[in-house]
Amino acid sequence: VDGNRKSVRTAELREISDRMETARAESFIGKEVEVLVERILEDGSFEGYCREYVRVIATSDEKVQPGDILTGMITSSSEFDVLGSGFSKKTVNS
Repeated sequence: VDGNRKSVRTAELREISDRMETARAESFIGKEVEVLVERILEDGSFEGYCREYVRVIATSDEKVQPGDILTGMITSSSEFDVLGSGFSKKTVNS
């Protein structure tokens, strides 16, 4: 296959992959997820990953630090990420 055709095929596959990733992110809207906090962002929100290994960017009214596990609702998506607000620390039942 010539180089030009390879480039076209690569672009087509990336476009399909991007659409699939966007659809996957959108499928989390309205779902409650647990997130392991990886870092705190400059605006005070946090970034982490849920069990399905989707990156979550969200806010919490609680003091949050890396390593915390929080639970909350996904409210929207942004390209490949999901966004949420009102996350709270997971409590362990005795």
